[in-house]
Formats: sequence, C-alpha cells, structure tokens
Amino acid sequence: MTPIQIIEAKAGPARRLWLNEHLRNLAEPSTRIFAISSDFDLGGPWAGINTLVSEVLPEIEMQRPDLLAKHSFELVHVVPRLRRTLTVGNPTLTDLAADDEKVRNYAADRAFRIVHGLIDMFDSWKKSSCPDVSWIIGCDAYDLGGPLVKYFFKELMRRRGNQLHIRLVATVAPDGGSEARAALGGAVPAAVIAVELSDEPERTMDPA
Repeated sequence: MTPIQIIEAKAGPARRLWLNEHLRNLAEPSTRIFAISSDFDLGGPWAGINTLVSEVLPEIEMQRPDLLAKHSFELVHVVPRLRRTLTVGNPTLTDLAADDEKVRNYAADRAFRIVHGLIDMFDSWKKSSCPDVSWIIGCDAYDLGGPLVKYFFKELMRRRGNQLHIRLVATVAPDGGSEARAALGGAVPAAVIAVELSDEPERTMDPA
C-alpha cells in the first residue's frame, strides 16, 4: 500500500462509515487504527492531533513518564486540560511575561516547534514501546484542517512515516485530492482515490 492514501468523497456520515470500514480492511491483525477528524470548526487548530495524542497519552504516561516532562510544553498546548496536571519545565521569559510585555512572541515559530516536539515524542515512545506495531491513521476532513494539522501530518510522514511504520488515509472533498497531495509534499508517495458514496444528510445537534 502507498504510505499515503487521499480519498476524494463527499463529506458526511457515509464517508466516515466508509473510512472506518476501509481502515479495518487495510489493517493486519497487529495493526493499530486511529480514526480522527481534522475539521477545524469542530476541533480547533489542533483538531485530530489532540485526539491522537489523547488516545496514546495513558500508555506514554505508564511506559515513558519521562516523555511527559520533556514534552510538557507541547502537550499543554495541544491538550489544554493537561494544564491542570502537567507543569511546563524551563519556561522562557516570553512565557513568564505578562501579556502586555510579550514583545517577542513569535507565535508561528512556537507552533512549528510544538509540531516537531510532538513528532519527537511519538518517535521516542513508539521506538521503545511498540517499534514493530504498524499504525494506520484515518484522518477525516483533512482538507478542513488548519495549517498546523496539515503541517503536522506532512512532517510526521516525511520524518518518521517509514521508520515508525505509519500509514495515513486522509479524506477530502471531491476534486480536492491534488491540493491535499501538494499540502502533504512530495517526499512521501501519495495515491488519490475517488469514491462514490450515497448522499446522506448530516445530523444536526439540538443547541440545548
């Protein structure tokens, strides 16, 4: 299988069901499946990444608690609830300054450092705890993710996809495959597959 599959299909419950079934069909008995959504409107700038981190966090805490301390800065930004239990070590002067005194707050640079810090954390933990277990990450609504989500998956697959046995299946809107493949870069082969699905309206949630 190509390391990255980009699935063009109309968004909705039918696509999510198809994606989950597709992931199960691709997986071997020892493969671990992650089904996430990168929809910015539903999950914010770290949508999907926060789900992935939250799912493996209990295992990292049990097997490699040193990594929680080492990557506390990244973790509290991606999963804010961890601010109640994690202490960020070695904060910078910018972190300690009052909001009106943060004169050197390069938000973009800090965000990109968070992305690479998370990749380093996954690399350290997976290599020591489950090096031979293949992962398939099913990322629904990849095209609706923010820049940080797209950058994370691009860098994850480029830097560690092969070494960590990770495959990515990303769904996008019809005719969105070329743009998604460009966003993921050309360092890792990506196949675009168009899938015809029956129309099914989204279920609306009562505001209450």
